[in-house]
Amino acid sequence: MGDWDVGEPYSTSESALPGTDFARVCARAADVTDQALINMCGRLREVVDVTNGAENDYVVAEADFVGALSAVDRPE
Repeated sequence: MGDWDVGEPYSTSESALPGTDFARVCARAADVTDQALINMCGRLREVVDVTNGAENDYVVAEADFVGALSAVDRPE
């Protein structure tokens, strides 16, 4: 995911509607998409950390595992 150029589809579309704010909207959409992927990667890394901990500790209770997953930060 780190190598993806999420801005490319937006940047090639910027000139599609000359005389409008479409280029600005495309730039904003690229930024928002980039941030969403960064957030998603961070959440997935947290889930991996939780599951790795559970994998290495076979006596982890289901409630503890669910609690650890629930504690993953959720952006608003």
